[in-house]
Amino acid sequence: MNILKLALLLAIAAGAYNYWRQHQAPRAHEGGHESASDSANGFVPLPPVRGQSPSAILVVAAEDCPHDDAQRADRLADDLSRSGLPVVRIHDLTFDVPGGGSADLERINAVMGGALPVVFVRGRAKANPSLDQVLAEYRGAAQ
Repeated sequence: MNILKLALLLAIAAGAYNYWRQHQAPRAHEGGHESASDSANGFVPLPPVRGQSPSAILVVAAEDCPHDDAQRADRLADDLSRSGLPVVRIHDLTFDVPGGGSADLERINAVMGGALPVVFVRGRAKANPSLDQVLAEYRGAAQ
């Protein structure tokens, strides 16, 4: 019985830590403490996505799903496509992380742990951006 209590305690502690970590990561960018490579639109530099063109806008969320986040992703991808921008709607991805750098992995976890969809624009990504933020990032990154 003591082993069961210990396992339950460890599971609760791990869940609490995971919850805390997910809610701490986005705050690092809210207080104006952006790193020099973060964009003005809140997009964070991430390693390249394997098999995807760096010039296309990637919209990531579950496909063929009725949940709100997947529906937002579909609408955003459609709006970007109607704007004439190169957009790819995907549901899974793999990063090319040279050397498995811990800073890269932390940024990946911070962005991918946010609300969906996650959008990639020319090597930078943001969780659940608005259409205006994506357009501003795309146009700003092109200059």
